[in-house]
Amino acid sequence: MLYAFPVHFYQYQQIIQDLIDVFQSTEIEVHLKYHPLFQSSVNNIQLPSNFKIWSKDNKKLNETYDVILFNDNSFGIESLLMGVKSYEYEFDEYYDETRLIGFGIYNAKIDKDKLFNLKDQMLLDDFDKTYSKEAVASYISNMYKWNNRLDDNFI
Repeated sequence: MLYAFPVHFYQYQQIIQDLIDVFQSTEIEVHLKYHPLFQSSVNNIQLPSNFKIWSKDNKKLNETYDVILFNDNSFGIESLLMGVKSYEYEFDEYYDETRLIGFGIYNAKIDKDKLFNLKDQMLLDDFDKTYSKEAVASYISNMYKWNNRLDDNFI
């Protein structure tokens, strides 16, 4: 599993603690992908042995991870395009961090309580990693459009 962190550094400690609360001492390996601005700021955090700091390698995401967790960034959308099921972690109660707006292909919202269910599904080898890639392509196509009407005032 990979957690892709947002630029909001104030969230890191609580998110990491949530992940530790759920996944510590399991056989599930949790990789933490820190925002590039903060990669060196969080190196001194003591992590359980099944937690690793993400380092990009030449493998495709879908060859390495069963699931991507993210909040307030586009990495989850990108991971869907790369063949990995992703979930928006509902963390911040102060403002809406939804990136998968109108997404109805599967329930892509997850909170700490649902993380325990995900953990159990993964440990029991009962986690369904599949989804319709055609539906994702359609969602992306409908949600994100190129604007051909750029004018001199816009640029």
